[in-house]
Amino acid sequence: MNSKTRDVSNSKQLYKIFTERPDGLVFNIYLTPGASKTCITGLRYDDVTLISIKMSVHGKPVENKANIDLIKFISDEFALPKSYISIISGQKSRHKRILLLKYTIGNIPQKIQDLLIEQFVGLQNHLPL
Repeated sequence: MNSKTRDVSNSKQLYKIFTERPDGLVFNIYLTPGASKTCITGLRYDDVTLISIKMSVHGKPVENKANIDLIKFISDEFALPKSYISIISGQKSRHKRILLLKYTIGNIPQKIQDLLIEQFVGLQNHLPL
């Protein structure tokens, strides 16, 4: 491997953030409310284990505005109906568990897969060789 090449074989760990349930797919988000724009900002690790997707939303954490922005962003970004997206825990916390109804590990929306790999590769490119 040369100095400009990264080993992304570890990218399989990206899918460890998802948990399958009978009703759908669950994953973690670490949310920063009150940001200048709503976007995915990266991946969050605990030591070397990927634990959540980091996001920021424009909405403030009052009157559920941040959660509404989060669901709208996920729906728009990944072309999913809002009715398929639920915050199952963390309604009043930065640490949220999101349920995507009717999805499994085998049918994660391609845009989510692409985004996770893009974020993972971007992170790897900033680490020393």
